[in-house]
Amino acid sequence: MSMAQDKARAFLTAAPDGLIAAVLLSFLATAGLFYVNIMAALVSGLVEGLHFTEKQAGFVASANVYGAAFGALIAVFFVRRVSWRRTSVLLLCALIMADLLSTLIKNPTAMIAMRLLHGTIGGMLVGTGFSVIARARASRIVPSACCSSCSSALAGSA
Repeated sequence: MSMAQDKARAFLTAAPDGLIAAVLLSFLATAGLFYVNIMAALVSGLVEGLHFTEKQAGFVASANVYGAAFGALIAVFFVRRVSWRRTSVLLLCALIMADLLSTLIKNPTAMIAMRLLHGTIGGMLVGTGFSVIARARASRIVPSACCSSCSSALAGSA
């Protein structure tokens, strides 16, 4: 590696046992589930804004949650075979794309499919994040668990 590459890598690397790494891992592990805290508002928005029936809006919410469970299950099978950093970046980008595409959808059936995909991506991200935390040395597990709880609580208060 060149000196410039070394400096760039040092800039983008957190100490593995440090607080920054713990905080980043906690957000990674919960990023795919932040929508759960605002699910009631999302369902209400679908009913009032897009004129979905309550049943259709409920199916959208359910698809997202079931997708998350399915995605976490999928993560169990691939997480040890892939680079978790690259996979996490890819999943975060895919999650953002799914959210952006969701803003363009007006049809309930298409929205259910999109939110199922979103939930699956989010679940894979959560599974990947918690897998990294689980494999961490004991010195990092407690801060990560604490930060994970805090990030979930903060998302709920937003």
